Amino acid sequence: MIPFNKPYAPEHISMSVAKKILKAPLGDETQHHLTVDTLRVNHGILSDRQVVFTQSATQALEIMALCMDLNAHDEIIMPSFTYAATANAFARTGARIVFADIDPYTLNISLETVAPLITKHTRAIIPIHYGGISADLDGLIKLIKGSEIRLLEDAAHGIGANYKGKALGTIGSMGCLSFHHTKNITAGGSGGALIYDSFWHEQVQACLYQGTNRSAFLDGKVPVYHWEQLGGEFLMTYYHQLFLEKALPDLDWVTNRRLKISNDFFNFLTSDYNFDEHITFQKTVEGANGNGHIFPIILRDEALKRDLMTYLKANGIHAFTHYEPLHMSRAGRKYGDTRVSLESTERIASRLLRLPLYATLTDSEVEKILEHLKLFLKGRC
Repeated sequence: MIPFNKPYAPEHISMSVAKKILKAPLGDETQHHLTVDTLRVNHGILSDRQVVFTQSATQALEIMALCMDLNAHDEIIMPSFTYAATANAFARTGARIVFADIDPYTLNISLETVAPLITKHTRAIIPIHYGGISADLDGLIKLIKGSEIRLLEDAAHGIGANYKGKALGTIGSMGCLSFHHTKNITAGGSGGALIYDSFWHEQVQACLYQGTNRSAFLDGKVPVYHWEQLGGEFLMTYYHQLFLEKALPDLDWVTNRRLKISNDFFNFLTSDYNFDEHITFQKTVEGANGNGHIFPIILRDEALKRDLMTYLKANGIHAFTHYEPLHMSRAGRKYGDTRVSLESTERIASRLLRLPLYATLTDSEVEKILEHLKLFLKGRC
């Protein structure tokens, strides 16, 4: 059986973590700084950006929403083709979610549908870097230039990926990464990071300390601290930070291995056989350098997608669909608005299938997947 995903947790990481825990079972003050420094080096985060590790990327998004101090008159534009967490973080503040369509080629937010959605109530635009492939960030930045609209990056798929040399999650006002066990690099379970510019520092620190100004108190700026805004308990645990610090040095190897497998899939399906009428692939915008997070294929129609998924499973290969469009859900209709056609979102979501992809997928397993794709698709040609 070839599973859809295997978390990257090799023995050398587990052994290294175990040794550190034996020495410092309750953690120490240096671990956070070590993990931040390791992420900076391996993901390419510049010194002008602040980093906070959270228990999940969802929590990083929630901090973004709290920092924005949103209310019921505010609107947040995001693609309907995303995980519910992106919408939940902002909808629970009372803000209205406004759904944009996706580009049918890049599978990222469509600038053509974002532009007419911008109103005087728009507070932020949130692109999703689908599959670790960057959205057109230059285009989005140009759209909001001169306004007070914030660009907030959901880069949950984006560890190890970049746009024109800049790490995903570091380009907007705030961004998040995910270290869930399904991601390229994991924190030994769930986990995320919030990356932000200095403008947001006080707001972020207040959120981290239950909405108080405790950070200012610790810095000696105030004699006592008070509850000043909404906040919570968001910080990643010592154990997860330790696992992440030990895993991040393998990021280049993991990324290169996943990209090689992705290229093997793509080259086989585009070079050796005439499958063009049955399958199309995600494309990239200029300057986007991906990380091989997923390999989606878009089938000719929904029936072909279902048949292929069933066929692969019967032959010991697990492939899965992905997001169901949020605007078509009950919560999406309650907390969001659909003001433009979302035809591409609906069409892509109904036809998209993700192939197994993880760093420890062997060459023989890749060959098995390709052989079964060939057998199935040749029978449909």
